[in-house]
Amino acid sequence: MMARTACIILALFLLTGCADRTVRLLYSPPAPSASLAPRLVVGPFQDVRGNEGDHGDPYRVGRIYGGYGNRLAKVMVTAPWPPALTAALVAEFRAQGVDAVAAEGPASNDAYALTGTIRNFSTEARWGREAHIGATVRLLAPGGRQLLEKRIDARESGYNLNNFSGEILEELLNRAFAKFVRDVAGDAEIRGALR
Repeated sequence: MMARTACIILALFLLTGCADRTVRLLYSPPAPSASLAPRLVVGPFQDVRGNEGDHGDPYRVGRIYGGYGNRLAKVMVTAPWPPALTAALVAEFRAQGVDAVAAEGPASNDAYALTGTIRNFSTEARWGREAHIGATVRLLAPGGRQLLEKRIDARESGYNLNNFSGEILEELLNRAFAKFVRDVAGDAEIRGALR
C-alpha cells in the first residue's frame, strides 16, 4: 500500500513538472527624442527558428529539458512575440532620435527600412538557464537598396536549482529582449548608415 501511494505521488510530481510554462514578455519603452529624423520603417521580420519555434509558432519561446536532455515542457508567451519585437524596436529607435514606425504593408520607397530574419527567440532550462535572441538584420535605403546586413545576438544566463521555474525563464527572456532591441537601435553601423 505504501509503495503504491509513493508511486502515485511520484507520478503526480512528474506530471506537475512537465506542464507547459507561460511567461510574459515585458518591456518598458524609453521616452522618444524631441527631434526625429530620418524616417525608418521597422519590420517585418521572418521567423526562421525552425524546431526551436515549432516552425513559426509566434507563442513558442522555449523549452524545459530534463537531466538527460529529454524535453519536458514548452515555454509559451501570453501574446505573439513578433508585434512586441517590432514595437520595442520602434520605441528604441525613436529614443535614439530616428523617426521609426512599424511596417503596415509593402515597403515604402521614401524611407529607410529595417527588416531581417529571427534565428533565435528563446528561453530554456537545461543544465542552467539561458535566453537567446538573435537575428540577421538588414537596413535598406529608400528605394530598397541594401545598405547593411549583420548578425546581432543578445544572451542572458543564470543558474538556479529549480529547473521548472517559469519566473526565472521569464526574467531571462525579458532581459535578453531589452538588451537585443537596445543593441539593434544603438548599433554604430546601423546608426552611421541612417545619417
